[in-house]
Amino acid sequence: RRSGRGSGASRFIETVNRDRTGDIDRLPFKMSTQALAGLNFEVPGGCLGAIHPGRKLSGFVSDLEGKGPGQVEKFEVPPGKRIFQVQTNTRKMQSLPGKVMNFVGSTTNVYWAVDKRKNERYLLAGYYALVQRDRKPYVVLFYTPEPENVGFRGMIDVDRQTRKALREQDDAVLGLIFVVPPGACIREIDTGGGKVDLEEDLCVGN
Repeated sequence: RRSGRGSGASRFIETVNRDRTGDIDRLPFKMSTQALAGLNFEVPGGCLGAIHPGRKLSGFVSDLEGKGPGQVEKFEVPPGKRIFQVQTNTRKMQSLPGKVMNFVGSTTNVYWAVDKRKNERYLLAGYYALVQRDRKPYVVLFYTPEPENVGFRGMIDVDRQTRKALREQDDAVLGLIFVVPPGACIREIDTGGGKVDLEEDLCVGN
């Protein structure tokens, strides 16, 4: 799950939060079953289920955090699938030469995780932004485990205030979520805005 360091434009890997990148099905933080139910989000089997395209989970982290019993810690994953996540520090990304890939400057790019070994690519299944709003942690999250079957086009769509925070706040992070088959080895993130080589294959379990 670890990657080497690159140079020049390939140093995108230095913007990645490595302990939150790879074969990881965890939410960015634990959420309360009661809070999610109150917002009409489903938690089948104690996991966060699909969110309908056009709708997002958003709010202050303190209002959503899981405390005590009834915590939701993972995304629901279809049988026979795995989740591959890439979590990036978007402020660091702004300092890279050419910015490598403009995650936060456009909502028209379509994101794919590329497995070069199998010559396959997998459409973005979700994303989350963690920023500060009114000096408190705030999240915007979307997830659907079968993006192509429900009409999700693989684009990041956050409100203007969140997009501005992703560009400007030092601790802002953006997570990309892909649903992939067991054994997939992701080497590259591809978008209409460019390609990023992760510098080694990051593989999910079987």
